[in-house]
Amino acid sequence: MWDAAYAVSVRVANTGGRHAGKASVQAYLQFPDGIEYDTPVIQLRDFAKTKELAPGESQTVELGLSRKDLSVWDVRLQDWVIPAVDGAYKLWIGAASDDLKLVCRLDTMACEHTDKGPV
Repeated sequence: MWDAAYAVSVRVANTGGRHAGKASVQAYLQFPDGIEYDTPVIQLRDFAKTKELAPGESQTVELGLSRKDLSVWDVRLQDWVIPAVDGAYKLWIGAASDDLKLVCRLDTMACEHTDKGPV
């Protein structure tokens, strides 16, 4: 269950003109609609923090998902299971749960910028 399932690289840039600073990058998993388990809309699965970035400087951070991150606890089986899904898991990436600016479909690993979060 702890085997790596997905890895995502995110480039973070300090676009400000005056101050250096650090940034947090958070990755939230959204299960596809219609799974038989009750899950929150999104769940924090990984995070990383940049070094202090000078204005104009950038850094790539690595985020990952394990097979366990894609699973849910089945109370009947008393075990972790990866649910059968009809649709794509989505990975939402941003600075915080209310500031998710990038969404990736895990079936195609296609990502797009968005102004509309999952909730």
